Amino acid sequence: MEKKQIEFVATDGVVVKGRIANLQEWFIEVEILEPYVGWTEHLSCNGPGRMNPSNFISRSEDLSVTLLSNLYYKMKNFDESLPFQVERYKLLLEEKEALKYIYDYYIIYSIDSKISDSYLPLGITFLDKEKFLKTIEDFIATGKKTYIPLYS
Repeated sequence: MEKKQIEFVATDGVVVKGRIANLQEWFIEVEILEPYVGWTEHLSCNGPGRMNPSNFISRSEDLSVTLLSNLYYKMKNFDESLPFQVERYKLLLEEKEALKYIYDYYIIYSIDSKISDSYLPLGITFLDKEKFLKTIEDFIATGKKTYIPLYS
């Protein structure tokens, strides 16, 4: 399948470019190419929603722009709050370090999973969690925003 290019102008005047990375009857995934890179957003439909004769292939134009728009604003918010997210991440590491003083593995696991998820900002889903944390770790290590082309 050829990856269809998508482009729109956001409300803040930025030209956002992306492409449909995966399109099936009841699944669509878009990838952002500009002004950010490396992130995707998807939508799937299961169960009763499939009774609608208008599947994702027939609505791919509208759905892809909506998904790309959602992804752009999620990345824009992430970019604008990066210094705050770095400080939150450092607090997370401190809290995880304190867990070594607990000797019950089940309690450690329960606390660890809860504190890790509590540090995710709004809009970052469980599926984005690893990429989000890696992006912050890379920024701390290199000072570069790896989700911006040419690593600004």
